[in-house]
Amino acid sequence: MPTSNENGAIAAKKSLPLAAQAWVNRAKPKAKTRRMKNSFSIGQVGSGNDGNYFIEIRNIAPEFAAFEFGSGLRSTKKPPSKYLIKSQSGKLLSFLWPEALNIEYAKVKPNPDTGKVFLPQVMHPGVKKEAAMEPALKEAAPEMIKIIGQQFSIEVIYKGIRDAFTVGGR
Repeated sequence: MPTSNENGAIAAKKSLPLAAQAWVNRAKPKAKTRRMKNSFSIGQVGSGNDGNYFIEIRNIAPEFAAFEFGSGLRSTKKPPSKYLIKSQSGKLLSFLWPEALNIEYAKVKPNPDTGKVFLPQVMHPGVKKEAAMEPALKEAAPEMIKIIGQQFSIEVIYKGIRDAFTVGGR
């Protein structure tokens, strides 16, 4: 007969992926770019030495952290500062002229037809925080608690009662 600890582990392994998916489902529409929307993944349930269970949600889009926490001068995690962006392909980078006002080049003039400037590198001021995960968690938390609570009730309480009454009858 499984113990209540074993039933708790079963409940965690069933409920955490469902709860994580509810969170991701709320975060995807809030993600700023298509690449961010398509880069979510949910890991396997793990357990720590303290008896707690966890699951990892990842987003591997390179720009995800910049939008989740802000970057450069608008960073909420690091000291504010501009950062260097160089062209990876050897081509020039293109910016609309109003965006380029923060670029530290003395003799930059916009293309009169497009309003763009073309540069080999820039000191980028960063992007403002436009989080997806944080507001999605606030929205999804009641649903996540319900999912986890239901699985725990089924695995621990109902199966524990059923097992207690069927021990002698097997």
